[in-house]
Amino acid sequence: MIDRKYIMKEIGRSWSQHFAVQASTLLVLTATFTVIFSIFSLLGNLKSILTKWGKDIQVTVFLEEALSKDNLSEIEQSLRGMGDFSSLRFVDKIEARTKFMKQMPGFAKEVIQDSEFSNPFPSSYQLGGLPSTKVAQLPDIAKKISVLAGVEDVSYGQEWVENYASFITGISQSGWFLVVTLALGSLLVISNSVRVALSQRREEIEIMELVGATSGMIRAPYVFEGAVMGGAAALLAIALSYFVYQLELHLLASDMNFLGISEVFSFFKIESALLLFVFGIASGAVGAYLCVRKVNTGWAAGQKASHSQ
Repeated sequence: MIDRKYIMKEIGRSWSQHFAVQASTLLVLTATFTVIFSIFSLLGNLKSILTKWGKDIQVTVFLEEALSKDNLSEIEQSLRGMGDFSSLRFVDKIEARTKFMKQMPGFAKEVIQDSEFSNPFPSSYQLGGLPSTKVAQLPDIAKKISVLAGVEDVSYGQEWVENYASFITGISQSGWFLVVTLALGSLLVISNSVRVALSQRREEIEIMELVGATSGMIRAPYVFEGAVMGGAAALLAIALSYFVYQLELHLLASDMNFLGISEVFSFFKIESALLLFVFGIASGAVGAYLCVRKVNTGWAAGQKASHSQ
């Protein structure tokens, strides 16, 4: 059975004998985890922005002139049948003209108000409430709509939608690559810390092997030490990530308030924070285990004894 007091004693001795190494390891791990957690937070908030903008995106389906009621009914049924939008509204020529005059009252006012001037604005369908998962598919959806009989053109702000969707995809791919790289690096950092402690206590491990100590008894203090180191670094990283989040939120709420996205920015929920804490503990434990198992092979002491005979 593993003695908890013994484990805590070994951890305390490791910190007292190698304080500089342990402290630097904690700082490096904290910085690494802060970057990882900040990437998770950024990706989550970018998706939240995409969700908000997806709901705000309005697709305008401009219709050809002189369509019959049957033609309009067929187009409307086709649009509803796609199931991509939560709202659909028909805008006739008169409403389109009135809306334009309200939005741009000074633009060619005399011409538009001339009773002899024909109404140049086409009827249209206004589509909204697109799910965020479908924003990247909007160009394909627009192509399907544009081939419907009676549809003249489709407008949805093509350029920024396509650019933002590509931006999200690129950030996600590079972000996950960086996360995996830093996670592997954290294992090496933990292993280096444990290796320093093992270098001065190798003989103790060999003696414990000779007297019959199990691998679990020998490895437990180091694995537990790695877990504690990883957990402490994760807690510090969560606190630093929250500080970074507050700075970003202040920037969005003040200098970039015109974007209207500060209200969708959020920090990790309690469940997510707990998962990140567990991730830190697991990273520390795994890194320490990978290192200590190379020393505590179970036959190192016996091999040393045979060479001394």
